[in-house]
Parts: sequence; structure tokens; C-alpha cells
Amino acid sequence: MRLKRNDDSLIKRLFKDQEIAISRDSRQQIEFVIKGSYPIGILASTASLLPEFLAQGVARNIKWIPMDEMDNLNGGISAAFAFNRAPHPNAAKLFVNWLLTKEGSTVWSKAAGTNSRRTDVPPNDPQLVPTPGMKLIAIDRDEFADEWRKT
Repeated sequence: MRLKRNDDSLIKRLFKDQEIAISRDSRQQIEFVIKGSYPIGILASTASLLPEFLAQGVARNIKWIPMDEMDNLNGGISAAFAFNRAPHPNAAKLFVNWLLTKEGSTVWSKAAGTNSRRTDVPPNDPQLVPTPGMKLIAIDRDEFADEWRKT
């Protein structure tokens, strides 16, 4: 069955009838699925935690299921911010410019346990690489700010 964006009744039934668990703790979300407490994790962040579980010999039952209807892009921890009127603005600019190079993005990707948006940087989690040609919504763009403020 494929969900349609505007099928509110089906989505309400799924959430109400399936006795879901809601958690803001990414580790707990993954543990729910690994232990079989809940068979599906929606929006569970696996990029930085899943390799840790795999190294311990667990989580081999986890499978990433790409869903066009739910996939999005966001800066998350991979956004660079610079202070207005920073004490050393040229140093900040130099660092951000390096961070955006292949070398800098590779270092950041490994350290943060996340994938780079650069296609020439090896993915940290190949399961999370978007399918080429997939149209994704950049949910942290300015035009969505009013929606985020509502939550």
C-alpha cells in the first residue's frame, strides 16, 4: 500500500490503531526496533548511532526503507553558522571555506557520523544516500520557518 500525501484518514488510523510509541531519544527509537518492541521506526535518526550497534553485533535486522513521501533534506548538525561581528571574521570565513572542500567535508562526515552533501565524499551511511533524481524538500529553508515555529 502506498500512502498519498493527503490521505489523513489512513494516517490517523495508522497512528491510532497501531499503538505507537513516540520518543525524542534516537537511541531509544533504534532500540525499540532492534529488540522487536516495535517493528517500524518512523523518522528514527540512524546515521550516527546505527554503526555503533552494528559494531556490537546487533541491529542486523534494521533495513532503511526510502519513502519519497517522507524524505527531506535538513541541515541538522551539518549546518555551519557564523556569528555576526565575530572577533575574527576572516578566520571564520577561511574555516567555513575549508569545511566545504572535499577534504573538510570528509573530515566532518567521519567525525559527525553523517553523510556529506558532496557527491565526491564517501558516504558515512550508504543507506541514507538519496536516490539520484529523487525530489527532496529542504525543510529548514526560510520559507518553512513559520511552520517550524508552530511546533
